[in-house]
Amino acid sequence: MAKLKDLLKNKKIVFYGDSITHNWEKYTHDLVLTHPEDPDYKYGLGYGHVKMLNDVCHFKSIDNFAVSGGCYANCMDINPNRATFRHFPYQVTHSKEALEKADVIFVMFGTNDFSEQVPFGDYKDIAKDENQTDMTFYQGMNFGFRKIKEANPNALILVVNCLNRMVDIEANRTFNYSLNEYNLAIRHICNIYKLHLIDVSNLFVIPDNFVGGKGVTYTDDGLHPNNEGYKCFTEFLLNYEIDY
Repeated sequence: MAKLKDLLKNKKIVFYGDSITHNWEKYTHDLVLTHPEDPDYKYGLGYGHVKMLNDVCHFKSIDNFAVSGGCYANCMDINPNRATFRHFPYQVTHSKEALEKADVIFVMFGTNDFSEQVPFGDYKDIAKDENQTDMTFYQGMNFGFRKIKEANPNALILVVNCLNRMVDIEANRTFNYSLNEYNLAIRHICNIYKLHLIDVSNLFVIPDNFVGGKGVTYTDDGLHPNNEGYKCFTEFLLNYEIDY
């Protein structure tokens, strides 16, 4: 067993994720790369746990392809505002050069697939290409992780599942799938591909760590970590032990 803070030192790291990894707009700085499909969108080194991990581990390089509003299945048929480049299959396909040189690949899941209620499909299904607009959750995950494995079969792949959220999402909508069901699907895919799962689903405790709770407030809006939330999250990652 080894702690991540020992495995990550002086390594080449690639990050995928949504706004929590990219950093929600009010936290983002040092933006480094515009996106060809949307000149107003920028990838960046971010702040939050990406910077906090680097402050301790002193990475050799960082490539952060996280996208604010990103999903793991291309679900433009459900919501056209989830543009193609905001999906995991597209991000992985268009970051092959960074993947090939990476020592460690972080894949953190956000809750956008849950908020869009993307259907799960069959766990064996895979999307035909990154532009397919009606992907199921499994199709998107299978496509992305196969691309990662093909590009770099020797990298350490760390999958971080969804943090708890407590926001009122359109109370009049019917939600057929719970956030826990998406986390179960993530665990299933990690077992299939033999990926290291870092379970953070109970790190932010409802209601204690949310506004009005009795503990430390880790998120001000019920979704994105604040500074204390990122500190807690980073410390958890640094001291997480894996069999490696």
